[in-house]
Amino acid sequence: MTINKKIHFIGINGSGSSGAAILAKKMGFDVTGCDSNMDTPYAAQVRDARIPVFAGHDASHVNDADIVASVTSLTKLPEAIAAGNKLISWQEFLGKYILPAKRTVAVAGTHGKTTTSSMMASVMIAAGFDPTALIGAIVPEWGSSNRFGSGDFAVIEADEYANNFAPYHPDYVILNNIEMEHPEYFTDFEHYKKTFRDFLAGANRQGTLVYNADDANVVELITAFPGKKIPFSVRGIKIIADGAGQDFDGFHINLLGSHNVANATAVITMARELGIPDDITRAALAKFRGAGHRLEKIFENDRITIFDDYAHHHTQAEKTINAVRDAYPDAHIIVVYEPHQISRYTQNTADTLAALARADESIITEFWRGRESHLPVPDAVADIEKSGYKNIRYIPDINKSADAAFTAANAHTGKSVILVMGAGQSWKIAKALKEKFEY
Repeated sequence: MTINKKIHFIGINGSGSSGAAILAKKMGFDVTGCDSNMDTPYAAQVRDARIPVFAGHDASHVNDADIVASVTSLTKLPEAIAAGNKLISWQEFLGKYILPAKRTVAVAGTHGKTTTSSMMASVMIAAGFDPTALIGAIVPEWGSSNRFGSGDFAVIEADEYANNFAPYHPDYVILNNIEMEHPEYFTDFEHYKKTFRDFLAGANRQGTLVYNADDANVVELITAFPGKKIPFSVRGIKIIADGAGQDFDGFHINLLGSHNVANATAVITMARELGIPDDITRAALAKFRGAGHRLEKIFENDRITIFDDYAHHHTQAEKTINAVRDAYPDAHIIVVYEPHQISRYTQNTADTLAALARADESIITEFWRGRESHLPVPDAVADIEKSGYKNIRYIPDINKSADAAFTAANAHTGKSVILVMGAGQSWKIAKALKEKFEY
């Protein structure tokens, strides 16, 4: 394929933008990028793709670009302003240049998008569909967050923040769950739900929606979808769980937590709709190792297990801690939690602390303010004191929080599980702990 267009990606080292840039290069675009952060979990795959990347931002980066694709939060940077009418989001790039040629399976919902979309793609690969896929995390089997397939299908993680999924008009949709999220953008829950309604209404009128019938908010929204609707449910399903994974309904997954059983059930339901036999799905799920930074087991010996997880919403945190508790009922569970965005924490402080209190010990570390860097850091010490929980402490330094978790695990004579959760720098904490125990 030959495409005589040069495209520049602003914020190229992000979870989604990096994959979109790599797909663009595989399609034949001349790709460059820039980012102020050259040390992200996704920067390596951009380097491996031999895409030139500028460190920092300057209007000159886009001088000869035909298209400038930006991360939503970076549209006020010099390159974006200089791009003028050449500026689009990287999601708009996908919607215009990649997805129209594909039959698209979009995975949407508040939680579980990354795991479900990577699981869906893995099943389709096993079935011989050879899909193109763009996931918001590194998938270990691929060594990247994306793959460019020769088949007719694409699998994408459809992110609702800032209405980012609006450019997608999928043929198939999985809708996992709905609850209020991203308060830094959405004014209230009705605004949040409207964005999903609009997305569902914009899908292929001949398409199919697989939806979670156990979630009342999901059921409320499905009337917006114009095509066929197929429910899935995990109510009444017997789940057998241990540290190696979960068995349910004749299937096995190497993932923890009832929420991942729901994710897998959605995939099984969609696979059946696509004509994939259960035997192929069963084998693919049994081999699937999960997505990076999604309750990812990065270290284990007889005494210590370390998980690196993306959870930063209080519901995610609660379900993740419960999943670890169910799998390791006799272990001492230590959580290192990185709050993500100030408004998410301040609007859900009580629920967040209640979730963290489910662990034996929890450490709240440095706040990742991201899009809310202008807001002051909350007084987490006062919040903890007010809550009355004695097993939570605040250590606002990621290096010291790693040291504290290391010390706490070594102080316990039995089995300890360290669960690192967050969506900013938390992966560095998990990596540091892994190195400490490997030393």
